[in-house]
Amino acid sequence: MSLRKRVFCLLQLAFFLLLPGLATAKQDAQNIRGIRLSAHGLSLKLYGGISGIAGGDLNKGLEGLIDILNVPHGIAVTGKYNPVRFGPDFGGELIFSLTSRLGIGLGIGYLQARKESTIEIADSENPAEPTHFYTWILRPRVEAVPLTLGVLYDIWKGGRFNLEVSSGIGLYLGKVGLGDSWTEKGSSLSNQTTWEGTSQAIGFHVGLGMEISFSQSTSLIVDVLGRYGKLKNIKGDLIGNGATTKDAVLWFCEQGAYPLIIIDDSPPPAWRYSSIRKGEVDLSGVSVRVGVKIHLFRGH
Repeated sequence: MSLRKRVFCLLQLAFFLLLPGLATAKQDAQNIRGIRLSAHGLSLKLYGGISGIAGGDLNKGLEGLIDILNVPHGIAVTGKYNPVRFGPDFGGELIFSLTSRLGIGLGIGYLQARKESTIEIADSENPAEPTHFYTWILRPRVEAVPLTLGVLYDIWKGGRFNLEVSSGIGLYLGKVGLGDSWTEKGSSLSNQTTWEGTSQAIGFHVGLGMEISFSQSTSLIVDVLGRYGKLKNIKGDLIGNGATTKDAVLWFCEQGAYPLIIIDDSPPPAWRYSSIRKGEVDLSGVSVRVGVKIHLFRGH
């Protein structure tokens, strides 16, 4: 089961476990005396939307790799790199209201970005051989599961409409994948490699949200959230050419004016590359999300 499906199933399980208690939650809250959780009690937010990420060294390095192929030396390249930018963003947040305006949220989510690029290559570098034609496909992917702690504050409250600001911190459990395949046209020659690395990052977020009440227990929410966080020291197994390289690291380096990424269990050679360091994948970006907020019970 994929990481996205596991998170989605977890959110579904949490919702259906809470669902039977919705009918009695209000009465239970009224029976509590001397314990005031808040002015608004406990609520659950479920959302889905689209997220954008910067990508960082992953995008810069893959774009530079294609650019360096375009340097005139007998190789003609058709096509361009499509950067990893956008993808789905969904999750849930449990909100404990401390006052009529102030709350604390505990959240879990899932965000992803992926994009495939197809490059056509004509190799006539060796004049003694006929031109070879290749199709090169790149499949980069970025996934993250943010576990967040946030503070929410209603800056404006109306009859059925609230405007909210939020900020917080999160632990981002990240996964970066890169697959590529080469196929020579008119030949059975082909090659495929895959790499999947993992990393964790501390990130920060700020947001602006709108809540429109449908009833005393249910509201529509629309959120815009800005996020900052970078995955570093990303490593995992590299599989290709019938061999597996354990704990291969995403490295960033430069060859002349061209930024590159290299995946290996040791740093790239300093005699050939400059500015060598471990690569970073930038999760920073903006998410736009729509969902529902369910008031599980309200305090007095």
